[in-house]
Amino acid sequence: MRLLTLARKSWIFFVASMVLCLAVPAVSRAETSLTFVQMEESKYVVKGEGLEGIAAINIIVDYDSTFPDAPQVNVMGGELLKKEGEAASTPGTLKLRILREDTKAGFEVCIYFQETGDYTAAINFVTAEVADLAGGTRPVPVEILPLPSPKEPESPSPQAEDRR
Repeated sequence: MRLLTLARKSWIFFVASMVLCLAVPAVSRAETSLTFVQMEESKYVVKGEGLEGIAAINIIVDYDSTFPDAPQVNVMGGELLKKEGEAASTPGTLKLRILREDTKAGFEVCIYFQETGDYTAAINFVTAEVADLAGGTRPVPVEILPLPSPKEPESPSPQAEDRR
């Protein structure tokens, strides 16, 4: 009888644990992402989504190496610990390491390339990795959005001309 009571308690504990795990929302790794948005010809903004609990972000930007100067970088929602890309050994590569003390704050990075003649900075690819508060690291998907093309003036539709 005592063995039956112990087995029943174990079963109830197991079921209660499973329900608790399913009821408490877990931080989904799929929700963490970065978007690399071209704002102007040589200005890019990196916006982060789902970065709650993320302590550090490493970003590697591979860009057109015809730009001899490393771009300027401004970080909001973190502290730029390390910026590599000024050495002649890595032309066209910018490596950023960003520490986030307030892991609940919003996150945005502005990157400004110095224009060279008629050429604007071309981004080849961007990779990123994040580290959580426990020190675990994982890659993060990065979406690169091009500069939107200017809207052409709308021509009046044939139906609008018929109404006149």
